[in-house]
Amino acid sequence: MAKSKKMSMTNIIWTAVLAVALILVIVGICVDYVSVTGSSIFGGGTLSNVGLFDMTGSNQPDAAATWGTLSVVTAIITIVLCVAGIAIALLKMFGSVKISSLVSLIVGVITAVVAVLAIVCVFVYGSQYSASLGELASITASPAIGAWLVAIGGVVSGVACILNK
Repeated sequence: MAKSKKMSMTNIIWTAVLAVALILVIVGICVDYVSVTGSSIFGGGTLSNVGLFDMTGSNQPDAAATWGTLSVVTAIITIVLCVAGIAIALLKMFGSVKISSLVSLIVGVITAVVAVLAIVCVFVYGSQYSASLGELASITASPAIGAWLVAIGGVVSGVACILNK
């Protein structure tokens, strides 16, 4: 029996890469998304770590709450697009439905762009959340491991979706 062209080793590898990227995005959504650090003339350190779904609370400044909501939306869109990428790869691999390479390209590009937007939203959220009292005290917010995992997983998923032929 001849080996199916669709079930090639490269298709299996790219599908595995897509699965790993999806796991990265899921873990990124579940762990700390923003790290809030403070410093004063008496010292400094990490004040708190904020989860993804804590970024939209009513205790946030208006601009920060807006960017927090955008961060949540882009993270959720990233996970949905990663799932779509895996679905496309599996459908291509098993040959049950003929899917154009253009569809993979479009989903891959959109996934990578939304993943980059997700990390940009977190950076803007951090700039809106930060405050300073000169040299006396300051509070800054920056992306924690969760935001980076979502961005990396989304970009890897996008690239894998583009390269999976």
